[in-house]
Amino acid sequence: MDRSFLDIMTNLFAIFLLIIFVLITIFHNQKVMTVDATILPLEEKIEKKYIYVEAVHNYLIPMSKDGKCNIEFYKKIPLDDTSYACVLQKDIITRRGKKLSLFNKKSVFFTQTLMKDPKEYYIILLTRSSAFEFYHNVSKIIKDKGFDVGWYPLLEEEPIKFTSRGGRSIGAQN
Repeated sequence: MDRSFLDIMTNLFAIFLLIIFVLITIFHNQKVMTVDATILPLEEKIEKKYIYVEAVHNYLIPMSKDGKCNIEFYKKIPLDDTSYACVLQKDIITRRGKKLSLFNKKSVFFTQTLMKDPKEYYIILLTRSSAFEFYHNVSKIIKDKGFDVGWYPLLEEEPIKFTSRGGRSIGAQN
């Protein structure tokens, strides 16, 4: 009689473990949405305020100031409570191209970004592959105005993710 009670308890315990194993297997393999992106930390090694400017083709688009997405040109997509992605608005080049062109001295880059105090701000170029040929020209313009400048190279369609934790803890490349 004691033997059958122990057999029943052992079988129930085995079934319980099997159910837990199946549930863990089912829920552990659920797909989670992720954004494969370049992660930009809030710059830790730069003592000045900083401005991110995205360089794509021959356009210079002010992306953010001190890690805040510029919603005039970008769509801000929250990813979790410590990070978000900045995605260029789809038709922004078509709608606002002239205001963003490197060749227009009245563009947002020349009339707003370069009007900041170079003693207070550091400019970081997020340089898309399509803008590599313009990088040195743009960098020279920025330096001639007295700013320190750094850059991150980016693939053409790579999203940009800002985070207040994780990511890289280095300053921009000079």
